[in-house]
Amino acid sequence: MNTEAAHEDYDEYGIGLLLEHAFSKWQTGILISPSWKRHKQPNTSIDPGQTRREQSNQSTLMLGIPLTQKLGLNLAVGLNVVNSNIANYEYDNYFVSFSVYNDF
Repeated sequence: MNTEAAHEDYDEYGIGLLLEHAFSKWQTGILISPSWKRHKQPNTSIDPGQTRREQSNQSTLMLGIPLTQKLGLNLAVGLNVVNSNIANYEYDNYFVSFSVYNDF
């Protein structure tokens, strides 16, 4: 498999905005991050006359919960929406994550 196919070469630009707020020891946050991707060559197996362009919008809500003085839990839920000029590459992706942290 050729992992350096010309139609996989692209430029991507993005920006992110993170707002956080602390409630006593709890921490909340919201992240909004749009990005734009432009491929350099068309994928001839899908549409030889059209070069792929995408716009993505990712939104994440976060919550930090202290469990002890040094140990805590981070929770996040979010949505990633990808719009493309080629329908094969459009999708919505919901996600959930959690992690445990320890302050040393």
